[in-house]
Amino acid sequence: MEKLKTNPEKLLLLACHPKKPYWLISKQVLNMGIAGTLMLDLVEAKAIDFDQKKVVVKSRPSGLTTAHEIVWKFVNERNKSRKAKRWINALSNKASHYRKPLFHLMEQQGMLRVENHQFLFIPYLKISVSDNVTRDNLMASLKKKVEGPEPLTTSEASLMSVVYAIKLFKPFEKKISDRKVFKKKVKQKIAENPVAEGIQDAIQEMQAAVAAASVAAIAGSSASAGG
Repeated sequence: MEKLKTNPEKLLLLACHPKKPYWLISKQVLNMGIAGTLMLDLVEAKAIDFDQKKVVVKSRPSGLTTAHEIVWKFVNERNKSRKAKRWINALSNKASHYRKPLFHLMEQQGMLRVENHQFLFIPYLKISVSDNVTRDNLMASLKKKVEGPEPLTTSEASLMSVVYAIKLFKPFEKKISDRKVFKKKVKQKIAENPVAEGIQDAIQEMQAAVAAASVAAIAGSSASAGG
């Protein structure tokens, strides 16, 4: 798992079907999850922070990915005091800007396979897993941490808070009943996990923001389909 240095990379690997070129959750919800992990990575890197539940830009990030830099610039250049949910919604509408750099980074790492396709002259990408061993190891490691006595690291707590928010439990359990049990364990682990107070506040804010934005997106899609 040495190649997977950031949480957006880990989230993408978890969300991709192990054998087929499609996602285990809707792309719209996944986009919000990616945005959430990118912003939480920036919080941990002290590039952004929360002040009275609003995102505040601090120093420029270093040692992260191009996608992190893109998100940091997006927030910084708008120079607006907004709550996390507003930023998650805004970023999800610009998802291709930070998704593609992540895809190509993970292709270079040998994690994902990226194929260019066209439909009616409209280009699109097909994404599939190249390294299922790393994916399986990541899932096993996270599952062991969630179900065991060892505390989550700050990075793991951030990742699992987004996993919980977007309901990405399929990779961890095959049966629906087992997923419900695992969901409760994730919630309990995050609540009990000792994380620095500032980071804990950010995790809670981002988790709530991603969850709320995801629910709104699903409701909007259902309404459009019904109409």
